[in-house]
Amino acid sequence: MGEGIKKWELAAQAFPELQECARQETVRLLGGMAIRGTVESFVPPEMSNESSLMAATQLAALGDEPSLRVVTRNVGTEVVERLFKAGHQTEVSLEFVAGFLGQDGRSLLDIHRNTLEHTVLNAEMLRKTTIELQNVILLQWLHRAGVLDIYNVAFFSPSSTTMTPEEKRSYGMFVDTDSCSIQLLIANGNQATLETAFVAGKVAPDAERHDIKAIQAL
Repeated sequence: MGEGIKKWELAAQAFPELQECARQETVRLLGGMAIRGTVESFVPPEMSNESSLMAATQLAALGDEPSLRVVTRNVGTEVVERLFKAGHQTEVSLEFVAGFLGQDGRSLLDIHRNTLEHTVLNAEMLRKTTIELQNVILLQWLHRAGVLDIYNVAFFSPSSTTMTPEEKRSYGMFVDTDSCSIQLLIANGNQATLETAFVAGKVAPDAERHDIKAIQAL
């Protein structure tokens, strides 16, 4: 939402060229991960990519300090996500470093890459994680283009409409309320704040959902 004009605009409509750049970069990144995954399946653990969480965990167990810091940062990120879902934390500080968005010295792209590489995801969660990855890349393109000097950026992530309640529970979702995640990124130069709120998608477990219609109305 632009501070001066005070209205909502879809990034795909307001900045289609940046949206397309983000989409293409996401495709290249996912393609590289797929190729690397095929190659690494034939590589001994001691020769695997040291940037991956699995390799870092193995090296940390052997006393490697840089790898231990990588694992520690990942654990910290997991704690932050769980605090968000519990409603205990609604704001984190982020930073753009050399054009890349990160938290506590860790690139958000690396965090999403680790999720895709080392987490068992069903088709819907794979789609959701891929969208989140593209959102991070889009924010980086918007920052480089100076758009974040004028606009704040909001992301709406409603609960899945295709997953079963059991599948949702297995991924830590709020089944009784089908809560919608709303995130707002506010940037000030290279510093940024990400605010997160979880809003109930329905008033009772057996009630109809109202969140998707509300988002469409915006």
